[in-house]
Amino acid sequence: MWDIIGAIHKALRIESTWAFVGLIALVAAILGGAAAWVIDMGYKNSTDYKVDHPAPKQQAATSDNSARAGVAAQQLSPGGATTGNINQGPGSIAQVGGTGNSATVNNFGDPARRLTKEDRDILISQLAGSTSKVTFGSMLSAPDSYMYASDLQSAFRAAGVSSPEPEDRIAPMMFGEHPWAGVEICWWGTESKGSSVDVASDSPQGKIIGALQAAHVHSISVRVGPEIPEGLIRVVVGLNPEAKRD
Repeated sequence: MWDIIGAIHKALRIESTWAFVGLIALVAAILGGAAAWVIDMGYKNSTDYKVDHPAPKQQAATSDNSARAGVAAQQLSPGGATTGNINQGPGSIAQVGGTGNSATVNNFGDPARRLTKEDRDILISQLAGSTSKVTFGSMLSAPDSYMYASDLQSAFRAAGVSSPEPEDRIAPMMFGEHPWAGVEICWWGTESKGSSVDVASDSPQGKIIGALQAAHVHSISVRVGPEIPEGLIRVVVGLNPEAKRD
């Protein structure tokens, strides 16, 4: 230990005991203060501290009817004056400047297709006992096609309909200059463009089409083609038929 102290004296070129003690005390104070700061900041960021010391509220909001799509809120300005009502649509953000102003924000996006619980139950009931092998695909250019295909796939699997592919696989598909809307049912056959396809209601394809119609799946079309493996049925979700397109 004496060797270490002697080395420190030589490195700092300090012979005075008081100067040496003062320097060591200063370093210890700095290190101790830094450790105390880290500990204190950790305590103030802890859950217990935030529960005991809630942040002060900057504004108050009231609603006469929370079931309405628009929520009327009273917002306080920095001077304490009350501004006008803000009618805010679901999922939107409204900002009001000045005093006495009102703003209404509406959502104009196309509704995303999802399978409701009621329609899911209908689909499962209609498909019960089916021995068909079904795979699923979604059109890449349709924003909501993957989620809708996932909803349909989940109902098919719950009904016991099998697939030769991994259970959760939904194949992404690209289509050329003429993308279509709705849900397409495809199976093996000799493609004949421009002609209709007759589907018996008691055939595997007909039963799937009937189940989808019962579950309120809109714009169902059929297609046969040699590129589809024989014995396999493919369900592909295309563009949203209710979406606005240029």
